[in-house]
Amino acid sequence: LRELKETIGQLKILHLPITFGVSEKRLRVQMLDKMRSDTIPG
Repeated sequence: LRELKETIGQLKILHLPITFGVSEKRLRVQMLDKMRSDTIPG
């Protein structure tokens, strides 16, 4: 049972940077789209 908990903990630690990277990339794309639409006149 303790080994399983440790494995789950390691998985969470590995999983965090992945989800953070994905959301960060999505935010960056949204910001770029907003900037692009702001610079286009009319």
